Amino acid sequence: MKEEFKPEVMRERMRKEQKELLGDLNSWIARTNAENAFVSFAVFLITRWLAERVEKGSASPRPALVEFAAFHLYPHFGNTSERSASAVASVIALIEKLKDGRTFEHIVSGDRGPDAKLAEIVSHVHFYLEDVRGTSYITQIREQIESVHSPFEERYRDCVGIGPKRAVELLYAIQEQLNDNFEATRKLASEALSAHEDKLLKTIDGSLEKQDEKREAAKVVAFVGAISSSVADRFPVSREQLALLPNPPSPEEWAGLIRLIGLTTDVRNTLTEPIDVKSRPLFVLPDLRLFFVDLSSVLDELFSAYESTAKADQQFFSGKYHKNQKVWMEGNVAEFLKRIFPAKHMFVGLDYPNPDKPGDTAEMDAAIEWGSFLVLVEAKGKQFRLLEALTDLGRLRTDLKNNVQDAFEQAERAMRFVNSNALAVFKERKTGREFKVIRSKLRRIFKVSVTLHHLADFATQLANLKALNLFSKSDYPFSVSLADLDIITRFCESPDAFLHYIERRLELQRSEKNIMGDELNLFGTYLKTRLQPSLFWERKPDDGKPFTLMWISDGCEVFDAWHDAKLGLRDDAPEIQLALPPQVKDLLVELRNRDDDGARWIAFALLNLSRNGADRLERLLIQIKEQNIEPGNMKSTTFVDESLVGVITVGRMVETKHLKETLFARVSIEQYRRKVKSAFGFAIELNDPFKPFDFACWAEGEWEYEPEMERMLKMMPPLKPWPGQEISSPDANCICGSDKKFKDCCFRFFK
Repeated sequence: MKEEFKPEVMRERMRKEQKELLGDLNSWIARTNAENAFVSFAVFLITRWLAERVEKGSASPRPALVEFAAFHLYPHFGNTSERSASAVASVIALIEKLKDGRTFEHIVSGDRGPDAKLAEIVSHVHFYLEDVRGTSYITQIREQIESVHSPFEERYRDCVGIGPKRAVELLYAIQEQLNDNFEATRKLASEALSAHEDKLLKTIDGSLEKQDEKREAAKVVAFVGAISSSVADRFPVSREQLALLPNPPSPEEWAGLIRLIGLTTDVRNTLTEPIDVKSRPLFVLPDLRLFFVDLSSVLDELFSAYESTAKADQQFFSGKYHKNQKVWMEGNVAEFLKRIFPAKHMFVGLDYPNPDKPGDTAEMDAAIEWGSFLVLVEAKGKQFRLLEALTDLGRLRTDLKNNVQDAFEQAERAMRFVNSNALAVFKERKTGREFKVIRSKLRRIFKVSVTLHHLADFATQLANLKALNLFSKSDYPFSVSLADLDIITRFCESPDAFLHYIERRLELQRSEKNIMGDELNLFGTYLKTRLQPSLFWERKPDDGKPFTLMWISDGCEVFDAWHDAKLGLRDDAPEIQLALPPQVKDLLVELRNRDDDGARWIAFALLNLSRNGADRLERLLIQIKEQNIEPGNMKSTTFVDESLVGVITVGRMVETKHLKETLFARVSIEQYRRKVKSAFGFAIELNDPFKPFDFACWAEGEWEYEPEMERMLKMMPPLKPWPGQEISSPDANCICGSDKKFKDCCFRFFK
């Protein structure tokens, strides 16, 4: 590695650059009013964000950048009454450079512990927190506050001066007034912009190239000058501006809101790092006017502030508060899962004999039975102190254990009960309804841990936390926040897709590869790719070297657009569904309409098709339905996708029993002669155009030599290509789609 690219050399160079930039920043701040510069910076970002939203359809206001500016500008409040547009423009540019440098610093940061993978995750979460705010959508966090905290409105009001429901109501009123203030200054800003441009453009001289550069710079300074002179003073909201509300805020409520999440100069003086401003997203000017730039992150911190207030009284926190939170969480988990699974397959609030303590009773929050699948669900609402955890690995371990590992161990206990009984019987506490699990019927048992708090990227990287002595047996739950479960269950179109997503997520965990991405980025990517292993954790780079890190970062954009449409911020709501070719999707829909366990398993297994495999199956299905088959005749063809083998048998006016027997026999034969563990088959009656298929079957088992199968293979006639399936040479790709050469694959079957 070249000397200049060594991490320690890069870190030293960045520290030097940051120090120089900070010196320049302080020099420019001294030339203009710091309060005005700060508000101008925020309005500048909001204006740019609105322009990007119009251009791109979606954009972030970057509240973390405003927090960073607040950290550096608050100490200078009251410095001077002078205002300089060029100084404010320079401050904006330098703060963005400083922020970008700080963000990049976390990419090349040094080790934070003995485990390299853990250090990479902590570094990535630092990187994530430098720019990302809001752990859920506005509507979700508002409901969370009103459901968890608002039942104790009077208690909180007595403690901090304002109750949760009233605080949310007031924040929405401030948001509306901020919008009004911003809109009211547009005309003034436009007039000021023209005046600034006229004045600055008259000073431009030099070469044409220099003139162009100066002209662009002048436009920026003019734009910032217009904001500074006409918008910044009018943008923040005063309590007096809200006096005409039906229920205007009292001085005590205004002070209570500031006490909870407000950043004042006194609070700023207690902070040591820019990231500390995250918990104070309500910016308070010396005259007590307020503003914020992102309501979602403000509500997030409001929830946390009330949670900390509740925790100050441990008796209340562990008693009434915890009970209310638990009931609300478990109710939501059940409602979300019922969007996918019929109520008769869901069981909530279960008791069962404790397999570890004979005579004792154990509890399970929820369970789902779906054919040969069993899903065991535990929900936890413990605190997760992300900022503190990043600097204290002991606290990180405690919080992850309380939120995820404890739930996982409870689900493990239920699984031990199932595995130790041929018939395991659970009982719902409220209804007395029995849930009977037949052990021999099960193919998959999934353990799901639902957390109240978003765990950043830790929830998707549990396999890399062994240095914390967590999940040391390499077995993991599907860990998901309640808000993310809400989104996933809205857009998972069927039980098989939901279960398949869990399987893919767990495969990613077990791969122990550093694939970074939060839940909605992973789920959005699943809807596009079904998280095909060969595209991600089994990916083989062109240079042959295994990848060390992969980031998945654009999967959530479609959900952002959906939420914007829900709030009326855009006209067109995106269509969100699992991407599959139409003919393949028709097969799945038909399988989902059949109320039997075999169809459910085949639907789940069919989702294992690679993206190329799904496209090839689509083309094959189209070709098959175009075949000119005489009445009474049948044809079969074989389809191969990686380790999965499929058989399509078609007939016209063939006796149902004969079509079915032919399909089952052909699937067994193809599974045996290709020596694969599993194979599927579909039988299609061409005279019934309204059904994608008539029968489906699945064969599974380890390959073993069978004399009877060998005899049958010898009796079978050689395979023949379908019309349109050309075999150009033995070295050509095989027509079955296996990606092998014809001579190394199906050649022997065509002899």
